[in-house]
Amino acid sequence: GKTMIIAWLAGYGPEPGDSEAQAQLRRLREQVTGFHFCLANSRNLSPQAFAERIANQLTAKVSGFGAALTAILAERVQITQQVGTAQPGAIITAIGRLDLSTLGDELSFDRAFTQPVKKLYESGYDKPLLLLVDSLDVAQTYTGQTNLVQLLAKLDDLPTQVRILMTTRPDPRVLMNYREARKFDLVINAPPDSDDVRRYVAGRLK
Repeated sequence: GKTMIIAWLAGYGPEPGDSEAQAQLRRLREQVTGFHFCLANSRNLSPQAFAERIANQLTAKVSGFGAALTAILAERVQITQQVGTAQPGAIITAIGRLDLSTLGDELSFDRAFTQPVKKLYESGYDKPLLLLVDSLDVAQTYTGQTNLVQLLAKLDDLPTQVRILMTTRPDPRVLMNYREARKFDLVINAPPDSDDVRRYVAGRLK
């Protein structure tokens, strides 16, 4: 369901056979700069784990984000560069060390994610960023003082080029935080002429 779709948009799984749909998917995947899956009973439910993961991905994929992150967390981050083997002469930027251990969830979220993203655009970056976050209903189960659902809902001052696509079951505890968000229901808003269950069963039985 929703997790499979997020993974598919992030770049995993086959492309559609239709050439127009294939081109649309490729354009969307090119804009995806980070993704995070909320897994039950794991550390990655915490906002701190989200901040670490997204900071690492943005540092690797977005030119200038590593510098913005270092400017804010100079004493806690070390950025490394190395020549990649995927393409001759390619430069791979990565976080060699990111220490958020004593900052807590809300401060980690702010200083490793929110502030560096703002600083990135203040420095002149103007390309779109698309972040994917799966299973907010699972993130809601986090037992810390604040959770990822609440913190993401407060992001009303990010640059307009930043978009976050999130998934959740129809959990009222989650949806109450996103009354103004654009919503797409995988059942209600599905194309009326699309019988994906029939196609899946036929494909498996084939």
